[in-house]
This record gives sequence, structure tokens and C-alpha cells, in this order.
Amino acid sequence: MIQPASSVLYRAWTDVTWAVVDVEGNGQPQPDLVEIAIVTIRGGDVGPARSWLVRPPRPVTWRARQIHGLSDEDLQHAPTIEQLAVEILAELADVDAVAGHQVGVDLSVVRRVIVGWPDLPAADTLRLARGLLPELSSHRLGALAEHLGLADGLPGPAHRAAFDATVAARLLVYLATAMATPTVGDLLNPGAARANRTPRPEDAAPTLFEVP
Repeated sequence: MIQPASSVLYRAWTDVTWAVVDVEGNGQPQPDLVEIAIVTIRGGDVGPARSWLVRPPRPVTWRARQIHGLSDEDLQHAPTIEQLAVEILAELADVDAVAGHQVGVDLSVVRRVIVGWPDLPAADTLRLARGLLPELSSHRLGALAEHLGLADGLPGPAHRAAFDATVAARLLVYLATAMATPTVGDLLNPGAARANRTPRPEDAAPTLFEVP
């Protein structure tokens, strides 16, 4: 059962179920989905990714195809998002909060195209990483994956939804464990994340960095 947001915010982050979301689009204005993945985190443990290819109503642009590698031919026999909506929403049945890297971008798409997407608290791993790892020169997901070894053992390629959602889920766990017993609300607030940071022995001295 989905908990009311007000009660979820004060619970320890390991006491709730998270859904880490990543989507890929067709590159059109107001993009259509071509792929979506959801990775659940329960008790602080990252589960396997579930992903769906989606046949969009408009073609995939050349630029989008260069990023994720999916073409119109790859998607021509995939279901539409309307056909997949019930199955995707079922993955969120017991979820208390969502997360993702630049999660607002992903949520803006799924809320527009999936009727019934629940309104849940959302943590942005990009903002958390900027708050907790200010010494890094880049906080892009790929750079963080390389720096922290978050993609170890994962089949590629990057920029596919299942890969990126799993890396983001591992990143959320890494960042949460860098804090002192964070609540869900702490993970939604990068300022609180920075204040509650538990220093790591391997932390480098902060340096000036270029925000990606």
C-alpha cells in the first residue's frame, strides 16, 4: 500500500520501498517514451531491473538514436505505453518513494504519458551527489559510475534504461550510507544531506569543480 507522503518523510530510508526510474525518449518535442525501467530498493538492497520497450507514436530522431541506440525498427513490434501502463503501474503497488538521476525530467514524462502514475516523494541522485561529493569535477551519472565503480558487473550499454536505473539505484544506496541515519525526507533535501554527511576515510579534500 502506498503510504501518505507526510508519514513517509520521517521514516528511515531503509524502512521504505523505493522505485528508481529511468526513461529513454524519442527526441521529439514533448518526447514520447521508447523505454522505461524500474529498479526497486527494499531494506537498502537493490533489486533487479524491470524494463519495457515502448513503441512511440512518433519517429525516433537521429540524435536520440545516437544516445540510446534504439531505432524505429527496434520498436516497431513493441507495445504502446497505453498497453503497458497497467503492468508498469503494478511495479509501483507497494512503493513509498521514487528516485532517479535528474528524476524530475523522467517524472515529467511518465506523469504526462502514464495515466495513474502515483504522486510519491522523489529523491534526485544528481542533487544528492552534488551535495555529498562536491570535490568531484562531474556529477553526470556516467562519471559517478566510473568514479565509484557503480557499473561493475552490469551488462551494457549505458544510456539504456535498465543500465542507468540500476546505476542510479546503486548511487542512491551509496549516498544514503554516507549520511548519518537518514530519513526519506533527508534524501529529498540536498542541504540536509550535506549537513548529515558522515566523512569517509578516503574522502579527498574539496576542490573547485565545474558543475556539469
